[in-house]
Amino acid sequence: MNIVKISGSTAQQMFQYAFYLELHQHDSEARLDVPDGKWIQAQFRLPYFLKATPEQLARFGRGSLKSRLLSKLKKTDGIVFKETAELRYNKKIFDKTDTYFDGNWQSEKYFQSAAQEIREAFSVPAKLLPARSQSMVNMLDQGKTVVMHIHNPQSKECTCTPDYYNWAIASVLAAESQAHFYVFTTSVDWAKEHLNFQGAKHDIVGYPASSETSLLPYLYHARHHVICNTLISWWAAWLNPNPDKIVIAPDVWTPGAAPNPDLIPLYWSTIPTT
Repeated sequence: MNIVKISGSTAQQMFQYAFYLELHQHDSEARLDVPDGKWIQAQFRLPYFLKATPEQLARFGRGSLKSRLLSKLKKTDGIVFKETAELRYNKKIFDKTDTYFDGNWQSEKYFQSAAQEIREAFSVPAKLLPARSQSMVNMLDQGKTVVMHIHNPQSKECTCTPDYYNWAIASVLAAESQAHFYVFTTSVDWAKEHLNFQGAKHDIVGYPASSETSLLPYLYHARHHVICNTLISWWAAWLNPNPDKIVIAPDVWTPGAAPNPDLIPLYWSTIPTT
């Protein structure tokens, strides 16, 4: 029996749960180690999961404080497999048995077979959204709409420069001359100052940085995406069911870190951030 650890932000937990659904196809008894606090079960209609018991977690030195302390004194029965810092896709991972998986698994390669099931789990029906969000969904469903996501553009964690966004705009317009850009940003003034839409239709919508996750239920309704280097932005583009979608992503995801070529799907386009 395998166990997958669920931890971190909403977007990180989405990757971990997606990995679990794929793993479940190889191990029907696979379980989840879910946090005591908030986890994504409350936000989405998760189709399936088995929760690991304290006894099952104890075999891996996980769960209770007592189990964790004992694991430092003696060898546990099961194997704890931690994802490497390189975050590269490991196709042999699904051959493992009796393993506790501790990682982020941030690549669609980890859940290719379960992709449709995952889209259904993480896609919130418009009728369940507040009236204001339903109106936004209706707008994004119409015409050649492009969601451009700009989150904390002046922070040290952001790799997306004005050049990145403006090159992305030019690239989209080369393919969709009648594109209508909807910019969702934590900094409306920054967007107005730095973006050149070359005469294209555009609307700029501000949102608080702490509310990024709340964008997810409707961002994926646009036709195309220009994403920033956040996992919510990644999920919004990935959940978009349009088979002809254009997705543009930054070529550098984490400042100062080595590239993760498995994070960005091959059918997306990358643009330099400098």
